Amino acid sequence: MTAPGFVATEADGTAVWYMESLMTVLASAEDTDGKFGVLEVRAKPGMAGPLHIHHKHDEAFYVLEGRVKARCGDDVYECGPGSFIWLPREVPHQVNAVGDTEVRMLEFSLPGGIEAFHREAGVPAETRTVPPVSVRPDMSEMRRLAAKYDVEIVGPPPAQAD
Repeated sequence: MTAPGFVATEADGTAVWYMESLMTVLASAEDTDGKFGVLEVRAKPGMAGPLHIHHKHDEAFYVLEGRVKARCGDDVYECGPGSFIWLPREVPHQVNAVGDTEVRMLEFSLPGGIEAFHREAGVPAETRTVPPVSVRPDMSEMRRLAAKYDVEIVGPPPAQAD
């Protein structure tokens, strides 16, 4: 059966606080017959996730506002508004907010499913703003949840790697 067409706005999506970001699910695997997932991400300057590998999903980002540093394998890119970032499965990567302004970007997962990780690892957002404090599970809990979604954490966030 094919999922019906739909339109989603930021107000329609499930919003969670995850690390230093607000993540709003605009389309989930359940909505798209598993084909893809889309999140709107608003992140505080300095938001930094761990270096990780997706074993099942390709991931892409489109930067709308702010600046990010994207690492894919050994390559590192400084990206601003209008930048498209492609992060294929099986390649270590991370995307981190840099600069001194909030980042706003779209995150795509192909096939869908990674949005479920963010929902489970985060907490329901109390407001549709970036969280006032970091909402991050401890690394052992993050590794457990990541493995559930075929993600392998292979390094700490950049600030913890120094």
